[in-house]
Amino acid sequence: MMKLFKNPMGSVSRGLNARSKETLLVLVLVVNSCWGHLVLTYPPARKYALDFLDNVRTRAPCGMPKGISSYTDIPAGITLNVSWHVAYTHRGGIYVELRSSNETVIKRYPENGWALEQDASILTYPVQLPSTECTNCSIRMIRKAAEWGQNYLFWSCADVNIVTSAMTNQGKCSFHGTHNGSQCICDRTYDGDHCQFKNECVDDSDCSNHGQCVDTNGTRYPKLQCYCSAGWFGRKCERESSVKAKSAIDLNQYKQRILSPQFELYHRIVEETQELEVVLKVKTVTWVALGWRSPDAKGSCQSFPVPLVTEAPTSGVFNNTTTTHQVEPCDGHCNSTTGCLYDVSWKYVAANKSLVFTVTAELNDTNYFGLGFSSDRDMPGTDMTVGWINRNGTIYLSDRFASSHTQPTVDSISDLTLISGETTAGVTKITFSRLVYPEDPADYALNTSNCVYFLTAMGGKDDSTNSASYHGQHKNISEKLCFDKCSDVSFDAPREGEPTAEGEPTAEGEPTAEGEPTAEGEPAAEGEPAAEGEPNTGGTPVNRTTLHPMDCIDIIVGSTKSELSRIGDYYTRDRSTPLMDEEYGGIDSLTAALGYEDNGETIILFRRKLITSDVTDWSIENRVMDVVWARGQHKNDTIHRPSSAYEQNELSDKDYYRTDELKYHGYDDHRGQARFNFYEKPPVLSNCSVGGCTDVNSCPFIFKWKYVPTNDSVTFEITATVKDNEWVAVGFSMDTEMPNTDIIAAYFLTDERGEYSRPIVSDRYAYERTEPKRDVISNVQLISGKRENGMSSFVFSRPAKTGDPSDLDLYGSNSSSCPFVFYGMGGTVDNKETMQFHPVIPVVAGRVCFGICKTTTPTAAPTTKRPKPSSNAVIVSVPSSIKFTGLAYTTKDYGQLTTPAARELKLTVENELNIILKDRISNYDKSLVTGFREGSVIADFIVIAVATEGEKTDVKNDVSQQLQMIVSTGNLAGLTLDSTYLEVGEPTTATDDKGERTLGEAEIIIIVVAVALCALAICVVFYKLWDIRKSAGKNQLVNSNSSSSNTETDSTDFQEPAKKKKKKESKHFEPHYQQAFDNPGYAEPKTGYNIYVA
Repeated sequence: MMKLFKNPMGSVSRGLNARSKETLLVLVLVVNSCWGHLVLTYPPARKYALDFLDNVRTRAPCGMPKGISSYTDIPAGITLNVSWHVAYTHRGGIYVELRSSNETVIKRYPENGWALEQDASILTYPVQLPSTECTNCSIRMIRKAAEWGQNYLFWSCADVNIVTSAMTNQGKCSFHGTHNGSQCICDRTYDGDHCQFKNECVDDSDCSNHGQCVDTNGTRYPKLQCYCSAGWFGRKCERESSVKAKSAIDLNQYKQRILSPQFELYHRIVEETQELEVVLKVKTVTWVALGWRSPDAKGSCQSFPVPLVTEAPTSGVFNNTTTTHQVEPCDGHCNSTTGCLYDVSWKYVAANKSLVFTVTAELNDTNYFGLGFSSDRDMPGTDMTVGWINRNGTIYLSDRFASSHTQPTVDSISDLTLISGETTAGVTKITFSRLVYPEDPADYALNTSNCVYFLTAMGGKDDSTNSASYHGQHKNISEKLCFDKCSDVSFDAPREGEPTAEGEPTAEGEPTAEGEPTAEGEPAAEGEPAAEGEPNTGGTPVNRTTLHPMDCIDIIVGSTKSELSRIGDYYTRDRSTPLMDEEYGGIDSLTAALGYEDNGETIILFRRKLITSDVTDWSIENRVMDVVWARGQHKNDTIHRPSSAYEQNELSDKDYYRTDELKYHGYDDHRGQARFNFYEKPPVLSNCSVGGCTDVNSCPFIFKWKYVPTNDSVTFEITATVKDNEWVAVGFSMDTEMPNTDIIAAYFLTDERGEYSRPIVSDRYAYERTEPKRDVISNVQLISGKRENGMSSFVFSRPAKTGDPSDLDLYGSNSSSCPFVFYGMGGTVDNKETMQFHPVIPVVAGRVCFGICKTTTPTAAPTTKRPKPSSNAVIVSVPSSIKFTGLAYTTKDYGQLTTPAARELKLTVENELNIILKDRISNYDKSLVTGFREGSVIADFIVIAVATEGEKTDVKNDVSQQLQMIVSTGNLAGLTLDSTYLEVGEPTTATDDKGERTLGEAEIIIIVVAVALCALAICVVFYKLWDIRKSAGKNQLVNSNSSSSNTETDSTDFQEPAKKKKKKESKHFEPHYQQAFDNPGYAEPKTGYNIYVA
């Protein structure tokens, strides 16, 4: 079938499948990413047609090499309508060049200045080609992005041959149609005045009759696209989906993550097919999406599909001498007039993205200089460089960090490279380089968005041990300095954000005050993005010195129209608009896809295999991965920072961002970044016990928590791979931002020997994007802490509700009122407990409804009360088993009842069963755990009660009934039970003739010994009393005789006559008697005091 086109851009002469609803396209991208800027569409851009090729990150003149693309033949002398696509409404104009095979500029259009500066939505520009041939030439288009700097440019090139010989009829129509002498008649699905554009379909038959051919009214081809019916997917709806209807979606089976108030993610692992299944539920009228990559990804991943050339021009943007658009030198200077104590100069080196500093200072051979970068003019938190040259000519250069007003500590990672040093006439001059984006997360990023104060000091005294004494008053603080002169050559900023205002173009604005929305409470670390590093991460540190969050991302993209959907597998090397995997030589790896609209929301489901060998896919690993997400913008919902042509009203098409077209996603909550493990399972019954990552070999951060109903508290367990002086933390927040977050931090402090052996838990609150402040009242209790094998482990508890205004209540009546729980690590802490920023993005466990855990015990099943047997009683033992699904059995933990884990679980089960069953089973005695078995963890125990022989069956029935009630709740002491698993065996008996529980052997022995000791004590007392009475009687007799013979003797001062033989007294009584009167509080009895024993 042939179609006739008469207009230059090939508008379809008849309408097809008018949209019944606005299309919603689903794509997940990254925090602070800006993708899709410029790409030629005719002549077609060089392979690979990426649209984020700029004069900062890619080599001039085109960003893509010659030799891998075919050439487009174009007749000489014609007026060619050059066309392109931009996914972002940049400010500034365009111009076009025709370049020879050796890259000499043959002609520039316009000859001077810029075209289309006042209308960013025009996507074609006519150029008059020369009448001479040009073989192996190229057409280059330059697009200014003036919102980020007058010299920040995007470029795109097309390889062409300008031919003078007659072209065939097919050649005139790009070999996709025939020329009838006046115009092209295009083949089916092709469009345009040269049949240069391709649609996906013409009618529904091109969609395999499993969908509809829809006119999207887009600004880029394909404008006619296939949208598939439920049960089918693929570019032509040719693939059958294993999920065939939306009724198959049960969100209770998935792990839920709230990425933003508008964006919900649900995921699960389909074990039987080894697939990841994801459901996206988004409140939007435009596209949305999800992407991921391995946390091990390095900058080398951008060498696919062709090496990313990072060398940027240093003297000018263009190779020819006709242009006047030159790059300003990127350098700076600070001296006494601008607040520096000595002379400091710097220059940016694009080749390795570093700054070369030269310090010139008058120092003697024992003095040093200190150059610090600070955000607040104060020494604590300052990134410091210390250098000197000693009397032997040895140059010292040290990378340090000042956490307090003491000697800065030497960094474990140095980002400095010594270039040269010399001392002449008392003047020391040291030149060194320093990475713009340092490897050490504690060091500042010296980019355009990170203006700093220079703290300069000199003096003190150095020594060969690389230490430096106090500098005294020889210090100064500069004005706040920005490296804004580097905006024209810029830095390859691997962090989030496009440049702010006229600054360095790195992506959306390098936020300094406002954080990026991060998934599920990923509390974005604001302030110094280089230091705090946008909180992704419990998880592995993000290597931001190499990769932007959008680099090397595997992305699933889709869109919906009513009950139809268009979902595909995409990839992007950088911040370019994602392309389908086939464009990179890969394949669409989805095994199922389904999408539909529901009450203003877009719901997308997809499946793909966990393990893949496709070059454009990342395998889904059982560990924390880097995840990005976004939803698009449309006419009534656009956000650009800084303001683009859209906000400045510099475009004629006010509906440039079509609701179903893949273009720039916008700012704020339109996109975000997360870090989590796709293998995490949904919590079972009320989230009363959660363990995310549990294998320290695959997870650098293990986080568990358990609700404890006995005291209405939550016990947390954290194990993290961190350095000795680094903290770990858990936080609670009602939103996804760091401000107003309740935080519990844990770390080790040094003892008197300087060893990190003092575990500390600190109750804190983050009011802003700064260090969390310690609470006046701490409601956190440390249970244990240990440091071994490079890991810090802490167990601590906190009441669910404290009443402290600095603590967040952990209760919530529904999902929207429950707090987000997140955990992070990696910042340093000193012995003053000053916490530094975290280089790792915190990981979010999601919203947790602790309040659901505070449940009453299960309603008691009715039982028949049996009277306590008075005789012929027996002890009835009923063997039973229950299964804990939230625990993993290992021989090490549960193989014996003597292990710590087994002892804890045994005590928990016994205590909880005793509480529940004591009032529900007649004559209940106790429950005893006898062991644990594999199968998650199966607990074997016996329930003991007193009954008669004839009541054994009744006891078994009571036990079975009550245990069934417990198991049906799915919860015991905050631990998840398998509600379908309960085993109750046949009861056994032991005789108790008294109708009471018989005493154990140990109890009998204790009683016998106690009785014997009591009897012995009674005998001793009676003997002593008898002895006292006997002695008292004799004394009375002596006193009486003495009184009659010597009346002058005072009876109270009796003295035995000297000549009278001393009476023999009891050996045993005297010591006790004397001891009693030697003790205070006792009065010596008068002589003659009678003691009688009845």
